[in-house]
Amino acid sequence: MSDKQVPLVRKLATHFRYPIICTLVLLGVWPFCTMAQDDHSHHESQQQELTAEQKSQQSALIKKVREATERFKDVAEAERERYAP
Repeated sequence: MSDKQVPLVRKLATHFRYPIICTLVLLGVWPFCTMAQDDHSHHESQQQELTAEQKSQQSALIKKVREATERFKDVAEAERERYAP
């Protein structure tokens, strides 16, 4: 390095010192934050038991969907209906 480049490098190093340190600290701490979330699941706590009426409605909906899509088990029929993935 030439004598002119050394002050520039030193100036850049001084200017970016704190952002680099902060980035390294955050990268070091980040895994611990994600590990703290592994102890519980939001899915389990938010899922509720269905009432008999809700189960009945769910079953009726599933039946309707199955009936509506039954003909598409035949790929040729789906193509005739212009289905494209």
